[in-house]
Amino acid sequence: MSIFSGISEVETSQGGVYFLPGVYKVRIERVLLKDGRLSRKFFIIDGKIVESSVADRPPGMRASQVIAMDKAPALRNIKEFMLAASGLEAAAVEEMTEQDWLDLCEGAVGEDQPFSGLELELTCRQIETKAGRDFTVHEWHG
Repeated sequence: MSIFSGISEVETSQGGVYFLPGVYKVRIERVLLKDGRLSRKFFIIDGKIVESSVADRPPGMRASQVIAMDKAPALRNIKEFMLAASGLEAAAVEEMTEQDWLDLCEGAVGEDQPFSGLELELTCRQIETKAGRDFTVHEWHG
C-alpha cells in the first residue's frame, strides 16, 4: 500500500480568498459547516464570482464568506443568506417555526447542496468593529 493511499477521497483546502468590499454576482458552489481549530465551527458560503466591481476579485475567481459560529452575529448573518438563497416571501417567513429554520439550515449544508448553482447578488462593505478592527459586512440579495 502506498503512503498516498486515500488521496482521491480527500477534499483540498478551499479557503483563503474572501470577498473584498464591492458589488458582485456570485454562483454558489457549496454551503458547508466546517470544524476549525480549537473546536470552532464555521458556516462557509463558497462561490464563483460571475460579475465584480472589484479588480482584485475578477469573474471566474472563487471566494468565500466564512461565518464563525461562536460570534454574536453568526445566526443573523446565516439567516440573511438563507432568506436571499431560499427566495422565501415575507409572509412565509413570518409563519416559519424554529424547526422550519433548522431544517432549512441543515439542508443547506447537507449532501444535496440545494443552493449549488444559484446566482445571487452580493454587496460587501467594510466597517470598523467596536474593537477597532476592520470587518466586511456581506449583504446577499436574491
